[in-house]
Amino acid sequence: MKSKKEAGRPSTITPEVIEKVKGYIMSGTSLKDACLLADTNYSTWSNHERADPDLRRKRKAWQSMLVAQAKINISKQVFNNHDVSASIWIIEHAEKAETKRAINALNRARAKRERAQAQIAERQAQQLKQLDDSSDQAIIVDDFTDEEVSDYDDSNKDED
Repeated sequence: MKSKKEAGRPSTITPEVIEKVKGYIMSGTSLKDACLLADTNYSTWSNHERADPDLRRKRKAWQSMLVAQAKINISKQVFNNHDVSASIWIIEHAEKAETKRAINALNRARAKRERAQAQIAERQAQQLKQLDDSSDQAIIVDDFTDEEVSDYDDSNKDED
């Protein structure tokens, strides 16, 4: 049985291009910049990643390698050399991250409260509309006789 040939031009994402992009990404450049430096289109790379999910997983790993290696280097400075400035940096970085998480949690809580208040206001507006629609059919009740009177008229009164 013959295998089908793929239609279209061959991909410009060759193993050499992949290695170039990998090197650029691992050095901290963005994917768009890495594609530009590797002389390939960002959209071509994205299409290739959609066709090859393993490449996308690898790219994500490459993107985190620079930060991971930097953390390893800093931790070595702290543990091996007892570097105070590296220790201070780690503490400040951790505090900033914790502050960011707290602010994000607060913003999520505020947004949730705003959504709940909007829902309450919407329900109240619907109730007011229903009351307004039903007010056209008002019934007058005589408090003394508990009889319903429609179109109250003075001519129904007994004259003295």
